[in-house]
Amino acid sequence: MKIGFIALKNILLGEHFIDLWTSQKEVNAYKRLYTCPNLGLLTVAGLVDDSFEVKYVDENQREIDFDEDFDVVCLSPVAQQVSNAYHVAKEFMARGVKVVIGGIHATVATEEVKEHCDCVMAGEGEVFWQEFQEDLKKGELKPIYRSYTTAPADLTKSPVPRYDLLENPEYYRVISVQVTRGCPRDCEFCASSKLYGKSYRRKTVEQVIREVRKIKEIWKKPYIYFTDDNLFVDREFSKKLLTELIPLKIRWYAFSDISIGEDDELLELMARSGCTQVTFGLESLSAESLGSVSKWKKRYLSKYPELIENIQSHGIGAFGSFCVGLDEDDTSVFPRIRDFVINNHLFGTSFSILTPFPGTILHEKLKKENRILDYNWDHYTCFDVVYQPKKMTVQELEEGFRWLYQEIYSEYVTNKRLRYFSEIMLKRGEKLRSEKK
Repeated sequence: MKIGFIALKNILLGEHFIDLWTSQKEVNAYKRLYTCPNLGLLTVAGLVDDSFEVKYVDENQREIDFDEDFDVVCLSPVAQQVSNAYHVAKEFMARGVKVVIGGIHATVATEEVKEHCDCVMAGEGEVFWQEFQEDLKKGELKPIYRSYTTAPADLTKSPVPRYDLLENPEYYRVISVQVTRGCPRDCEFCASSKLYGKSYRRKTVEQVIREVRKIKEIWKKPYIYFTDDNLFVDREFSKKLLTELIPLKIRWYAFSDISIGEDDELLELMARSGCTQVTFGLESLSAESLGSVSKWKKRYLSKYPELIENIQSHGIGAFGSFCVGLDEDDTSVFPRIRDFVINNHLFGTSFSILTPFPGTILHEKLKKENRILDYNWDHYTCFDVVYQPKKMTVQELEEGFRWLYQEIYSEYVTNKRLRYFSEIMLKRGEKLRSEKK
């Protein structure tokens, strides 16, 4: 029996902003950074027993061959890929191939998804894959497999992802690794806890090192993306992991919160282990807006400049992520973010439009307020306005967002950022050389 794990084509920007993505060199470079294998599919592929033949297909590399001799195909779409997923499922099902859909959208919109496939996997695949596999052998697939009816997956038993299945490894500039899962917080616009639960769990240091070594067997100089929502929640564990990463001589980036700027020991270990940049969800510069999103982040707002400066003094690029269109945002939000980014020399910046993804508190809130304007998941890209903002018109939000991208990625601001980082790296080099003497 042959199982196909199919990574669907990435959709990174809404149709209104495609020209921004393709016309500006720096933005286009960031797009390339997001070209990495589908870690969820590769992880589940690692659970398949030897009685099955397994193949990984990436639609970003080549068109899907619907006549390939698969018995089962597995898809894992996010919201903006769902329409394509349903098309792919329909084509395979018309040929008698069983179709399984899992991932975040399948978890939060299970009843919708089950109308378009033979089987839905809601939640973490490690929990129910063995049961699914045995049912598949018997020809008795259940319509839905759910992980959140049992205990969350034990990550210490999670397999090494099947990186060896990739047809053209050099195509990928970034290789993803997951260390932890689960988040105790219920942030208004995030659905992560719906997929992974609120229980914070992690792999062992030895597991992570084993995965990195496996990656190095395939890529000589890998650039690794740690996909965790916040890699450094457990500082003691993080420092042990970073210490073990140092001799492997890799480059990597990750997500964190801004508080790591208070921990010089951690920052030094990050730099020595190959960290090139770290992304923070700064979200907003408004205390009122942050209070509605995350009271914890609100407490750190006044410290943003000093913590960013300290992080970057270690040679690590601070990449700030902002969300525009929050209920307290008016049109003044755009120049305020621009000035903050320029004045604090952020290494990189990403902006997204507030998006009420299904399964989130935000979605339910805006739905009750009759403010959701568009239920077409294709438009849930974080770059399309699908709801009615409170203190702006839809047009003002779209135009302000476009203006902000053009300002931050202008040639003038880009060159200014490069000059600042050249100085930082020179000072960092001088410091390291003086310490060796």
